[in-house]
Amino acid sequence: MKLFFFSFLVLMSLNSFAGTKVVCTGLDYTLELDVRSSEDIKIKYLDETVQADGAVTQGEIDLVARFKRYGEISLFAQVGKTGPDNYLFISGKRISVICR
Repeated sequence: MKLFFFSFLVLMSLNSFAGTKVVCTGLDYTLELDVRSSEDIKIKYLDETVQADGAVTQGEIDLVARFKRYGEISLFAQVGKTGPDNYLFISGKRISVICR
């Protein structure tokens, strides 16, 4: 029953976050997320846009994307918050980010 309730909450938060754009920034890095549904998450870095794998809810972003030009990135962040738990892994570097 708990699993059903948790799954329901996740699905509801995904639907409420769908169709929005999120911008994550840190140092010289700016990533733009276009969330259309739980299966359709696009991420743009500089001049390249790719499909991302992961989850985006109203409060949290956890995804991986593979760029042809820039390699693989991992992004984990709580939306609207700063701290050491919000990070972007790119080119072997861990960058603190904030997402809005």
